Amino acid sequence: FVTRRSVRGFRFPSVCTFEERREVERVVVKSLLSLEGELKGDYFPLIGSRSYQPKPNGMTQEKQDELRMIGAIFREPDTPLGLSSGFGRHWPDGRGIFHNDARNLFVTLNHEDHVKMTSMEVGENIVAIYRRLALASAGLAKALVAEGYAVEHSERLGYIVSCPSNLGTGLFGAMVIKLPNLSAATDVPTLCRKLGLESTLLGSPIAAVDGRFEVRNAERVSTTEVTIVNGIVGGVLRLLAWEDRLAEGQDVKAEVEAALAA
Repeated sequence: FVTRRSVRGFRFPSVCTFEERREVERVVVKSLLSLEGELKGDYFPLIGSRSYQPKPNGMTQEKQDELRMIGAIFREPDTPLGLSSGFGRHWPDGRGIFHNDARNLFVTLNHEDHVKMTSMEVGENIVAIYRRLALASAGLAKALVAEGYAVEHSERLGYIVSCPSNLGTGLFGAMVIKLPNLSAATDVPTLCRKLGLESTLLGSPIAAVDGRFEVRNAERVSTTEVTIVNGIVGGVLRLLAWEDRLAEGQDVKAEVEAALAA
């Protein structure tokens, strides 16, 4: 699960000043370091950042390589769109990543948004993954208030972040599942859309053979976190049930056609 947050009173990272970016980093890092229990962790600024006194030269090369291996670190923008949007201003100052000791909660600072939180783990315990994200989000919000700041939120629009598609809950959830039999029997992306989900066949040759799909929520605006989580769980359970029955040689054609016609 991924969610994004902005700190009230500061402009988005693409247009904020050098001083604003550093203050966002200061207050958010202080708030994150106050988290306890399974959320307790440490902050690692990007290599070359001089803004965080406990690590004045940023993280080590070894740490960066470690985070890159698990896909947890972000790179300097190098596309015309990213550069013209202002995401590379003052790079890499004031940017970094926090993770908890268990390395299943990652928080990036001052990239596309002030804060991007990711909770992930291998397995099917989606409730635990979401719970971790919810606790971290609530803990950050509470700590920011103690520092005299707040998360930017609108009663009409929800959480305010840089991309309009992430307004509202700002919540994005994804699971990787194998559907070799179902994908051979029907068009999985179309079926997922009927279930209120989106899906992408993962690009490796192995994924193409075993039908490995990333399945995620389609809606983030005008909905709730509970609806999103329940929608992902319910939709994935239906997909896997059809897959298991096909693997056992059962006929699910009528049920799948009914779902597609709904």
